[in-house]
Amino acid sequence: MTWIVLALWWVVLPAAPGVAWLHWFAHLATAGIVGLLVARRVWGEARVRPSPPVVATLLAVLSLAVAVRVAPHRFPLEARWWAGLTGVAHAVLFLAAWAWAPARRADEARAEDGEPDDVAVFRRAFTVVLAGLLVAQALVVWRDAGAVERVEGGFGNPNTFGAVVAACGLALAAFGCWRRTALVALVPCAALVLATRSRGAAAAAAVTVLVLAARRDWRRVVALGALLVVALVVVPNPLWERVTAMRTEHFYSRPFLWQAALEGAAEEPLGIGPGMNLHEFPKRALDRSVPWLVHQRFAVGLTHNVFTTLTLEWGWLAGAAAVGLALWALARLWPRGPVDPLAQGATLGALVLFLELQIDGLEQNAVAFSLFLVFAAVALRRVAGAGRGPALSGRLVGATLAATCVLLLVQDGLRARRVSVMRDAQAVWDRYQLGRAGEDAVEAAVARAEEVAPREENVAVARFSFEALAHRRAVRRGAPPAELAEREARAWAAADVALARQPADRDTARLVADFAHRLLPREGAAPDDAAFVRYVHAVRTVLERDPLDVVSRRELAGELARAGDLARAEEEFDALLAVEPHDAAAWALRARWRLAAGDLEGALHASVRARECVFDCRILTAVGAPRSHAFYEDVLDKVDLAALRRRIAELRRELYL
Repeated sequence: MTWIVLALWWVVLPAAPGVAWLHWFAHLATAGIVGLLVARRVWGEARVRPSPPVVATLLAVLSLAVAVRVAPHRFPLEARWWAGLTGVAHAVLFLAAWAWAPARRADEARAEDGEPDDVAVFRRAFTVVLAGLLVAQALVVWRDAGAVERVEGGFGNPNTFGAVVAACGLALAAFGCWRRTALVALVPCAALVLATRSRGAAAAAAVTVLVLAARRDWRRVVALGALLVVALVVVPNPLWERVTAMRTEHFYSRPFLWQAALEGAAEEPLGIGPGMNLHEFPKRALDRSVPWLVHQRFAVGLTHNVFTTLTLEWGWLAGAAAVGLALWALARLWPRGPVDPLAQGATLGALVLFLELQIDGLEQNAVAFSLFLVFAAVALRRVAGAGRGPALSGRLVGATLAATCVLLLVQDGLRARRVSVMRDAQAVWDRYQLGRAGEDAVEAAVARAEEVAPREENVAVARFSFEALAHRRAVRRGAPPAELAEREARAWAAADVALARQPADRDTARLVADFAHRLLPREGAAPDDAAFVRYVHAVRTVLERDPLDVVSRRELAGELARAGDLARAEEEFDALLAVEPHDAAAWALRARWRLAAGDLEGALHASVRARECVFDCRILTAVGAPRSHAFYEDVLDKVDLAALRRRIAELRRELYL
């Protein structure tokens, strides 16, 4: 039954189109069901002694619980809670796989009949499931041929797909005792890995093969390494084409991402909370060696290393537990022992995915990461030996595992109900924006979502978005002042709730700032005007959450100058240009307000810099990072180069002639 559940999770679900939003719920359900099935087996054991992998996992979960509850209040609690449940599901699945996998018996190496029956059955079932996964993914690749630039199968990411394929191919070869029929599977797997153009997956697979050879004969390592390099360079393949065409200045380097994560971890020993690097990294995203990538900061939500992720998000204790477990696993798995196809295959599969975890965000894909956890649990179980911890009652351990799984399944069901209601509300909202639904329908849908999910951040944001749009439509139809005042008050009340529920999200603060900006008088507002003060506060909130937001700072500087507060406007321009010195639109705006204030020298200097930055922006539009490219294109659209040249000529005539 356990294999059937895993087959549905690994084979069927990734291959099914249009169900990616179900993966989170299926992940928790899989972990809970597998845990319940294994709990029955643990219940029947008289005594259970925890081994180092179990202790390390429990320490990591403890650190996770602390990070969820004690993490800084600048991060949303509800989002931490649901991301934390994902971590608990990972831990439950690993522990369940550990208890389920057949342990090596003391007399197993001397068995005359070869592999014990239970081990052979386990290995064959594992082989069938992995083969089914590869066949299903091959069909997905065939179905999507030509629709995607890089092959990504049903995993939505070419790097993850390449690593999973490589791991399954090597595991199947080892499960098949390296017979010719088993080695045949490596050929299509290698072709799929190359088709993904994933440097990380190819490197992880190559290093794993070299490690396998090193444990046999160092001369094989040299020969195999040379063969891999020659084959990669000589034989035409999409991976080599991508490597040679790659321009590193178009993307954040892995060392920079790791450094940013370690800086954050040093400030928060207890962790910032699972999944919260999405909000933390943008504040540290200014890399002076490639400053144009600052506009790409929200495209990065991962540290791209499993150890830095655990240390930053789960806390130092979780990071230390992961490092300790990795060192313990190395000490156990490296020495050569009797031939064990199950242990060798699981080790190879786990190693490929483990290496990929050091340079990419494999953990964001629950299917791929669960495969790694099962590989690792089986491999370590086969070499762990008897546990040395205190003997615990099998019934106590089994009951604890079962209770945890039941709670996990209950939370899964509650979350599914909430998401279903929120999806219904989103559908009504979409129709309302298109004019196909009335305000009463939206009000009812949002109220229903607030009733079912009262603490959800997205529900609070939906309420504010509805109130803000309703106010905007009331203004357009010329509603009476009393109605406008009431709707504005409701919108601001909803904004306060949304900002409180989403204390770190920049987009929510930007929505509120846009609403405040629309309320400013068209003819301009005085610096002490209530609407203007509220607008400045709203934009300040955006900048507190995202200090590197050049666009919001440029808008604020322009409005301050328009209101006559030139001193604060100059401060904002200075802060903006310290982050993005090539913003021609900011220089042009600064020149305009300096000219209006009678500062001809300052206006000339800003105009000349704006003209120079126009050419800089034209060069920077060649940056491959999509959001950086879009930023510089937008700047060029905002600046009239011919008008700049005329202004410069006029200022020079007035100043010097």
